[in-house]
Formats: sequence, structure tokens, C-alpha cells
Amino acid sequence: ARPDIVGSAGVTSGHDRIFGVDKMVDAMMHDMGRIGALWDVVWQQLSRVALHPRATVRVFGVPSLTQLIIAAFKHRASPKVDASPKVDGSPGEVASPNTSPSEYDFDLERRLLATFDELYRCPYPDTRDAVLQGLYEVLQCCG
Repeated sequence: ARPDIVGSAGVTSGHDRIFGVDKMVDAMMHDMGRIGALWDVVWQQLSRVALHPRATVRVFGVPSLTQLIIAAFKHRASPKVDASPKVDGSPGEVASPNTSPSEYDFDLERRLLATFDELYRCPYPDTRDAVLQGLYEVLQCCG
């Protein structure tokens, strides 16, 4: 059984409920290279937050998703550094950004953006507004 990071079971303060969400987002921000492999788990947990019956919990869901999506797009667009030293001992070269159509993972991009589509279909107006704001932020930051 998976732990309940949202805190719907038992009586806890709002801060305690969101602690797990905050730590998961922090961990993903530091491990952005694995976002493709971990996105389904992250999305499953954050969607529970964004769709929680209590508005005080929902308010953290979409901004957390937006933060991760923006970081994922920026990470994928950043140049990759070849960390292995050259034969002469100098540091490795900075490669061009991973933007060639043959190497770019459009499926991950679709999966990341599909979260906004799924959340927009929820019954909560505040979540739908947050989805539109989040999509606007992604477009402003990442084009």
C-alpha cells in the first residue's frame, strides 16, 4: 500500500498534509533527469492533491504540477554537458540542446501537458482557474 501523502486519513494540520507533496516536488526538482520515468507516479499523487475535496489542499496541487512541468521543459532544453574529460585532461564539451526531432521525446511533452487537460475537466472552479493560470505560466516561460 502506498502512503497517503495528501493526509485524507486522520486529523492533521494543513501544513502536515502538504509536507509530503512539498518534499516530493523538491526531490523531483533535483532529479529532473528521471522525470520521464517517474512522471506517472508524480502525476498520480499530485492529481490527488489538485482534486482533493478541501480547497485548502487543492490550492497546492496545480502550482506544484506547473512548477515541475516548467522545470522539465527547461531541463530538456538546456545544453547537455559531456562530463568526461578529453584526452588532454581539459573538461568536457558542452553539447547543443537536445532539440533535434529525432532525439526529442514528444511523448513526454504530451504526457506533461495532458495533466492540464485532465485537471481542467474537474468539478472545482478554483482548480480549473489554476489550470489556466498554470498553462499560461508554462507558455510564458517555455514558449
